[in-house]
Amino acid sequence: MQVIVYSVGEMHVCIINNLDPGATICRVSGPSRLRVLRLGLAKAKALLPQAVIEKEPEALAGGKVAFIEYHEGPRSACYSLDSFLNLPVVARVSYLTNNKVTFLDRERCLVGPGSALEYISKACRERLEAVAS
Repeated sequence: MQVIVYSVGEMHVCIINNLDPGATICRVSGPSRLRVLRLGLAKAKALLPQAVIEKEPEALAGGKVAFIEYHEGPRSACYSLDSFLNLPVVARVSYLTNNKVTFLDRERCLVGPGSALEYISKACRERLEAVAS
């Protein structure tokens, strides 16, 4: 799924596309960027309830990671950000490098891996600085 949000003057437009096969699922317009994004996501989920929709990180104010889900066959786990940061470094690196994790915000919507890793790195730095002081 691809989520596109753009502005034309005072009007904002959200277009949600299916990438394979290529087709537009829905288009919503209105005066508020956040509102058209939320309406577009809701409309797409109603039309395709089994679809996984990834937010644009910048569209909803930063893509803050609240949960990290790990999936490998019958083994799976869901960590809060704090519990994930409490794992040994080797375990965290293993989870993040094997491409079997999903990053979710508090509403259980997907967060893109780029902004998720940036947010997790920032949280790690803040913890290290707090321990050092």
